[in-house]
Parts: sequence; structure tokens; C-alpha cells
Amino acid sequence: MNTLTLDDVIADFGQLPASPEVVMNLLDYLNSDEVDHDVVAQMISMDPVLAAKSLRIANSSFYGM
Repeated sequence: MNTLTLDDVIADFGQLPASPEVVMNLLDYLNSDEVDHDVVAQMISMDPVLAAKSLRIANSSFYGM
């Protein structure tokens, strides 16, 4: 029997797609005239996969100052 470990779950987490509904709502909102960063953060927090990917990019040294 194959045992699933926390490392396996974390490794596969990046392979999960973000929710299309959340992404479409976010893109529609970002295309509006006035964008509030609190609303963007709230929308991203609705989808754990999108939140994790956003945090990975924000913490990346590639995008750091």
C-alpha cells in the first residue's frame, strides 16, 4: 500500500489549477476603472491554490527588490 505523506501533498499542490470562477471574477475586477487592493486580496483568498501561487510569486527572489 502506498502511503501519502505531507511532502507528497505539498509537491502536488502546485499542479492543481485555480478555480476558473475565481480567476474570471478577479480578471473582470482588475479590468475595471477603480481597483482596491483589499478587494483583490479578498478575491485571491477565496481560492487556496491561487493564494498559494500568489504567495510563491510574491516570495520569489526573482521578483524581489
